[in-house]
Amino acid sequence: CVGGGTEINSAIMQKLPEPLIEQWAIKYQIDHFGVNEINAYFNKALNRVNASYTPQPHGKPSEILKSGGEKLGWKVEELKRAQKGSIDINPFASGLSKFGKQSMSVSLIPESIERGMRLISDCRVVKLYKKGSRITGVKATVDSLKGRRKIRIHAKYIFLCCGAIYSPTLLRSSGLSKNAGNSLQMHPTLKVIAKFPDPIDASKSHVPLFAITEFMPDIRIGGANFTPGILGMSVAEDWENRKELMRSHKYCGIYYTMVRGTGKGKIRVMPFSLEPLVSYELSKTDWKNMALGTKYLAEVMFAAGAEQVFPSIEAHQGWSKIEEVNEETKNHNFPKTKTYLSTVHLFGSCPLGENRNLSNPLCVTDSYGKLHGYENIFVADASIIPEAPGVNPQITVMGLAYRVADAFLSSY
Repeated sequence: CVGGGTEINSAIMQKLPEPLIEQWAIKYQIDHFGVNEINAYFNKALNRVNASYTPQPHGKPSEILKSGGEKLGWKVEELKRAQKGSIDINPFASGLSKFGKQSMSVSLIPESIERGMRLISDCRVVKLYKKGSRITGVKATVDSLKGRRKIRIHAKYIFLCCGAIYSPTLLRSSGLSKNAGNSLQMHPTLKVIAKFPDPIDASKSHVPLFAITEFMPDIRIGGANFTPGILGMSVAEDWENRKELMRSHKYCGIYYTMVRGTGKGKIRVMPFSLEPLVSYELSKTDWKNMALGTKYLAEVMFAAGAEQVFPSIEAHQGWSKIEEVNEETKNHNFPKTKTYLSTVHLFGSCPLGENRNLSNPLCVTDSYGKLHGYENIFVADASIIPEAPGVNPQITVMGLAYRVADAFLSSY
């Protein structure tokens, strides 16, 4: 997809929490990774996509999060979005105009093409060629109406921006890094359906534009896109207990708790396949935070007036009062095989930094994205974010990519 994840995401812009910047700089031995230095790149990214608050009113789904959090005395943050004017309420608006969502296809990509960049769409890189410590080019396939053809592109410098799954896949399949793909990180997420006594018309409102940030960076509470179809997918998790919710969709909203994962995932190349095998195991801390986060989320919903809250757990009857929530979450133990978790944020599979301890090598690239052991290949995507950031990652991705580009321009 030309434009990547920015074409389908909610364009939420949140900066990386400053304590994490300081922790990562030490743990991963990242050069010149101070709060002021990194925030300068984040601000550059925020300005480039015109990160701004959406004009009021946001709709009842947003007010539910705001009022529920405030009644509990918790910190509530209004969220900025990458937009000009205001993004269409339709959660799947493509942003293919100069107004609305500032996805890459309407912002940086056209600007780059004007400056001479050549864009080849429907093109998949399948191999990186190397000679000694240099990458000499790439092998790719290009699809068109005439069929598929193979091409080879020679390049003096390579910037790898295939995302947290496919950047390490390409590095491993090309024999460039055994450490790539050993430390996949994510935000494990659990959704709930909340039913209210009065219509909230979530399908006619913006995605909720407030978040409960009281428990960050480990736990963040927010609201999801809503259409009858999306509700249907959640209802289908337990059709017998929840099918009546489809008739009451105007009274329902979908919300989530997102935790800063501390488990580790792996990405492995599969023989005779372009698709890798991806695995991730939640840690005990992840499960504990998931239970706590779901408890906090249910508290917010009931404080905002919800009649029932249905977590994404198989055969769950739903909660109708906070006492039921407290009893079920008191031991921080959800049924692992019946809990429907999801994630839309991936990172950490090629961490940047200088920590290359032989017994436990953490870093795949140096502090500025250059692949360790090679002279002319740079990684500049979500894979170099060392750990889960606890916030929507677009600004972190863009800021670190700007940093990689600046370092390259000053050195080559």
